[in-house]
Amino acid sequence: MKFKNIVPTLLLIVSATASAATLEGKAIRVIDGDTIVVLSEAHQKYRVRLANIDCPEKRQPWGNKAKRATSKLVGNKPVVGVVTG
Repeated sequence: MKFKNIVPTLLLIVSATASAATLEGKAIRVIDGDTIVVLSEAHQKYRVRLANIDCPEKRQPWGNKAKRATSKLVGNKPVVGVVTG
């Protein structure tokens, strides 16, 4: 099954304050495999750590490959995050 025609949206589980708030925006930067920067609809930038995801850091073995994989999934695409604490 091919998914090329589906609008890419990723559900993010964000570790932050304890609330049921959501964060909607666009993933404008991938820092590493489990950390991205989201630009909200109000043009506010948020650094988001993906909960329950453990990827190597950039300087560790496979770190660049993890970053590229995350970029391919969310880079410059709309995302929706659920803030958890």
